[in-house]
Amino acid sequence: MKRAGRLQRRTPLTARTPLARRVPLREVSAKRAAATGKPTRPRDTGPDRTTRELVLERDDWACFCCGATIIGQQYSLQHRLARRLGGTSDPLINSPANLVTLLGSATTECHGRVEGRHSADHVAGYRLKTGQDPANTPVLHWRYGPVLLGHDGSIEPVGRAAA
Repeated sequence: MKRAGRLQRRTPLTARTPLARRVPLREVSAKRAAATGKPTRPRDTGPDRTTRELVLERDDWACFCCGATIIGQQYSLQHRLARRLGGTSDPLINSPANLVTLLGSATTECHGRVEGRHSADHVAGYRLKTGQDPANTPVLHWRYGPVLLGHDGSIEPVGRAAA
């Protein structure tokens, strides 16, 4: 298809001219969205606020791996036992025993390194294999060494000789 001539603007475009829709967006009720089978929003598969605060307090608001403070820094709560794609209905996935605070995002700093799936991170307990119990698998803490994390938010050093 050939054009007859050059395209020309009929109205001036200025920074003050907002883009307007010819037809306004329709509101779709939650009932109609449910009837069509389309989700209204993504499912939240992460830990709740109480669990997040419990884990952050247990970890002293610092990276579990290196000990650097997370205050004013980007951080993440790492699931030691992965949630899998699409999440899971297993309530233990978001248990404090399965969560550790790591500095950075999934591609930067300590969290990025752990997400790289190195065998050393499996040995240290930052990543677990399917079937491992987070409460019974030690994880390497930057200060205390190997520790067990409880479902109640507790932290208990292991392998220490009684004095």
